[in-house]
Amino acid sequence: MNRFVYRLLLFLLLGLGGLTAVSPTHAQAILLPQAIADGSVVAEIVGIHPSYAQPMLRLTLTNQFVTPLTLEVPLGLHLNSNEAAFADILIGQAQTVNLEANETKEVLLLGYSLDHHRAFPSPAVA
Repeated sequence: MNRFVYRLLLFLLLGLGGLTAVSPTHAQAILLPQAIADGSVVAEIVGIHPSYAQPMLRLTLTNQFVTPLTLEVPLGLHLNSNEAAFADILIGQAQTVNLEANETKEVLLLGYSLDHHRAFPSPAVA
């Protein structure tokens, strides 16, 4: 019986110690679409970065929460904007973005237009 109580107590102490030792900056990453859907992040496509050979989207992300967030922007994510110039964009490279509490950050994402009749830059030819 004493061995069981000792193990239980040790488990609880280690468990509680582990919980207090977790840093909010190392929180589990969430997908960008999920963060937008649940209202924790506001995303806005603000333009195309002009100094890159490949089409780099300028995306402004705002963390609406008082805790830091780690966002995963997956390869192949389909973004759709209210503005016709940025509708139907496909993300061409996975990226992780860290946002502090209530922080607004501009990030660059490799993106391709799914509408080839638009004046959005096409991918650079390798």
